Amino acid sequence: MSVEQYRLIDALRLAGARRLGRGWLYLREGVISCDLECVLVTDDDTELNARGLATAAAQRGFTREGLDTDTLEDTFDCAKSFADPPSDDLLLESFAYCLEFDAFLPAPGSRPSL
Repeated sequence: MSVEQYRLIDALRLAGARRLGRGWLYLREGVISCDLECVLVTDDDTELNARGLATAAAQRGFTREGLDTDTLEDTFDCAKSFADPPSDDLLLESFAYCLEFDAFLPAPGSRPSL
């Protein structure tokens, strides 16, 4: 198992460049921001379940589940479809929208209709 710590914006940019390891991102509690600390937990053991990854993150103080690497790449691509290159604010908005609503950002500034 590997645990790598990042600032959220750095993890998002690495995901966009396809240079982030394969795993799950976990966050510290707090407001989503460029400087929010996060960890990427990876493991080559395909038998390791999500509980094991979450436990490894929680032991380091990262208790909020984020997104897996594939979805992080997709949120980057979504933001990039609106602006190339995407700004930090747009990347954060795309990430936060996906995290909160389990959907991709339909347009900058969007909120889901209820």
